[in-house]
Amino acid sequence: MHARDRQRGKFPLAAALLISGLRAAALLCLFATALSPLVVATGFMWPFVESKALWFRGTTGLAFVCWLTLCFVTSRWRLRFNPILGLFAAVVAALLLADVLAPIPVLSFFGRTERMEGFFGIAYLFLFALTATALLDTEAWRRRFVAACLGVSVLLALVSFWQFYMFTTAGRPEMQVFSTLGNPTYLAQYAAFMICLSFWRAAHAGWRSRLACIVVGVLNLAVLYLTQGRAAALALVGAGVAVAVLAADRAARRGVLAGVGGAAILLIAVPLLHDSLPWLPRYRFFLDFSWDDPRIVIWKHALTAIPQRPWLGWGQEGMLTSGGWMMKVDRAHNLVLDWLVQAGVLGLTLWLSLLGFMAYRVWETHAGVERAALCALLMIYFLTDMVLFDTLTSYFVLALTMVLVGSRPVRAGLQRQRQWSRQQWLDRAMREGCILRNA
Repeated sequence: MHARDRQRGKFPLAAALLISGLRAAALLCLFATALSPLVVATGFMWPFVESKALWFRGTTGLAFVCWLTLCFVTSRWRLRFNPILGLFAAVVAALLLADVLAPIPVLSFFGRTERMEGFFGIAYLFLFALTATALLDTEAWRRRFVAACLGVSVLLALVSFWQFYMFTTAGRPEMQVFSTLGNPTYLAQYAAFMICLSFWRAAHAGWRSRLACIVVGVLNLAVLYLTQGRAAALALVGAGVAVAVLAADRAARRGVLAGVGGAAILLIAVPLLHDSLPWLPRYRFFLDFSWDDPRIVIWKHALTAIPQRPWLGWGQEGMLTSGGWMMKVDRAHNLVLDWLVQAGVLGLTLWLSLLGFMAYRVWETHAGVERAALCALLMIYFLTDMVLFDTLTSYFVLALTMVLVGSRPVRAGLQRQRQWSRQQWLDRAMREGCILRNA
């Protein structure tokens, strides 16, 4: 009896150690996904794409397995119903149906190594959103994960500055930096996202953390300037002006507007003075536009392909199977057209519904500078994707935003207002019911 009681006493300790180990392993793998933008392996045909995707899928898969095992051991980290994850699951289901019915299903499921997307790419993104929502279940852990992403952006900024130095010493200061992302436009969009997340992280933080976030924001603003990314620069300024009114008080609104004004001077006004200040890095003129732009030609092709398969589209990589291979293009470079081509009206409706509901959840769960920062991030995502297309980095930041707005509870003031409105409605219904019975 004594030996049996002793073994019984050891079991809770062993279970606690197992739970702690599984959660630590899951969190370690989850935080490792934040390093994806840094991963570059020269042994691949597409070193900036394949290595990142494989790293992200490997770390996400390990984190998901650890979390799933943790759910079997304890109910502490099991997910409850989440409308954002539900909409995301509907998007994945629509893409699955579109890929099954695609002209070349194998291409739609596995994608191409140049993009490393396909159905498996979006499926792993969904697994990341599931795992992160479950494990980052407190505000402290969500802020730590955002801080890790901001730390990665600092390393990308340092690589960008090194590239600019090398371009300058080689007599090519007009070259656009691309850091470890391989494309200046991807880096510009990523830097704009990180500026928004630095504002989100700075809110309700101590003065040291706030100062660090300001430094990170300034570094990413400098990176955005060196990328010469017009779409991201204009989207950042436009989104900042649009959401500055969402700040909690007048002082916060003035701070946001001051930051937007400084960004506008650096990204728009200074490049226009290049002739007077030749020592500045060359920056393409913002209003340089031509009707012969290749994007317009691609859009015309997409508009001709959409009516042929309007409801479920051509599946992922649909631009190629719809005839884009003749033009050597695989993306429409427009969020609406890309989703219409790859998943039809059903896929586009679900994706826009997901983005709209995320914006609604931002309004429900955040206030002040935090709300303004996340609204700006969603606006930048939408505006830049009207002339670009999604990559792993943009999808990753969007999935992180799903976690930030889907995990946080509704604000207390808004919850009280809802309860009061519901009670008013019930009282009114009871009064009207009594009147009808008396009549």
